[in-house]
Amino acid sequence: MLEAARGRRCANPGSMEDESYFAALIRMYGRSLEFVSNLPAAERTTYLERLDKLRSRGRKVGWEVEEELNSLWYAAALDE
Repeated sequence: MLEAARGRRCANPGSMEDESYFAALIRMYGRSLEFVSNLPAAERTTYLERLDKLRSRGRKVGWEVEEELNSLWYAAALDE
């Protein structure tokens, strides 16, 4: 999850035009969701809050990142 957050911080919507970068960001987010889904329910809350904030920032990035992060989030169904 830390890598996904760091990757988002490095993204500058005006200058990042590398599709492979965005694909890697999406993969890291997906891996973070998988990791969090394996944690005991009591430990998930903090991580889910962070991942949700990161997901909400996807709209500022472009390259359909927001849609991909939303798809991963809802497919994981961790907020239920």
